[in-house]
Amino acid sequence: MSKLIDELKTEHQVLLSELTAIKDGGITDEKNQERLHGIKTALLNHLKKEDDHLYPALIKAAKGNTSLEFRVQHFASEMDKVAEHALGFFNKYESAAEVSLDFFKDYGRLASTLKQRIKNEEAILYAEYNKHCS
Repeated sequence: MSKLIDELKTEHQVLLSELTAIKDGGITDEKNQERLHGIKTALLNHLKKEDDHLYPALIKAAKGNTSLEFRVQHFASEMDKVAEHALGFFNKYESAAEVSLDFFKDYGRLASTLKQRIKNEEAILYAEYNKHCS
């Protein structure tokens, strides 16, 4: 497995762990407000790393490979939607003063979306990277 993929997988685990910690403690305490901001920053850094290193290598490897090209484009397009959803959540709650039912609904949607995305990335996209780029 490549160093890049190891780093990205580690970042996934940290993001999920921190997100779980927020659910367990809610968003009203100061520590979790800081944690929420940290998750947002970590997610943006993770996405930048994928944009700078993962996707360019996969796009290059996909030249002449229609199946891989389609898969990479699909993941990139889907990630734009996931990122928009995640950033909307963080922007809405990073300065929230109280926990509401909306928070738990939004949190559940975000956690589910991120878990599924991470599962798919690691099983499909990262496997393609390891197969074609490392």
